[in-house]
Amino acid sequence: MARDPMVDTIFSHFTPRYLATGVDPNDLDRLKARIDRWADWCRIWSEEAKRHEQHGAGEASKGRRVTAAESYLRAAIYYHYGKHLFAKPPQEFQAAHDNMLRCYSLAAADTDPPMQRLEVPFAGARLHGWLRVPRVAGKPPVAIILPGLDACKEELHAWSDAFLRRGLATLTLDGPGQGETSFTLPISTAWGKAIGAVIDAVEATFPVLRGTIRDYGTLKRRPFLRYFAEDNRPQTRLDRDAGNGMAGYTVPAVLGTAKLGALPLDIVPMYFELDGSFPNHEANPLEPDRKSTRLNSSHT
Repeated sequence: MARDPMVDTIFSHFTPRYLATGVDPNDLDRLKARIDRWADWCRIWSEEAKRHEQHGAGEASKGRRVTAAESYLRAAIYYHYGKHLFAKPPQEFQAAHDNMLRCYSLAAADTDPPMQRLEVPFAGARLHGWLRVPRVAGKPPVAIILPGLDACKEELHAWSDAFLRRGLATLTLDGPGQGETSFTLPISTAWGKAIGAVIDAVEATFPVLRGTIRDYGTLKRRPFLRYFAEDNRPQTRLDRDAGNGMAGYTVPAVLGTAKLGALPLDIVPMYFELDGSFPNHEANPLEPDRKSTRLNSSHT
């Protein structure tokens, strides 16, 4: 175990996610052994990413483009996880973000099928996405794949592959306040308008995809947020039991800085102190006794 409970907490929560999205298990073991302090998190992930990036460059110089693309993709996901939930110092976050985009872009032409970058004008800025079209006859359906609030479009590459194997085209997208777009737009509840702009742009740029678009994603809270923001609901109490886990870090970060003042929510925090020993209860919202704790709190 690391000396810093923040490091242990994040590894324990996110290891399945790392493995599912392309982190090599051997690399992950090495990262767990090396990272003892949260302050070193981004730097050490970035060093591991640099190793794969250099391998990709070496393979590209020999004309081994497929192998190079695979290494660049792995480097990109490592740079992403280096900055994931890591905000200070901001120059480390920015460097990891820029390196992630650069490596992912280097892989774009040599993935199968290739990735095409899409930029969509929206709200005085641009939404950014990656479009991939399978090598199938006819007019494939298009899945717009949306990241969660702590993710970005580049993390969704494995999702994209899964849809492509089934004959669907994919558009992985950073919506307002997400990933690349977070530098120019705040998080917004106006997802209907954002997706409408994206559909118009895809159909105008790629007429063969007209009328084929579907919406998938991990942003499951989107309908909930829109319900409050657009329907002018009264003030509502929201008890949030973080269970001493990562929600105690992410909920204040998202709701405190995301300019979601239009949401009439009175948020009551429970067990927001990060503690990897979970002294109050297991940080599992599906356990029945966890549900009863929140229900009892909401009735007080």
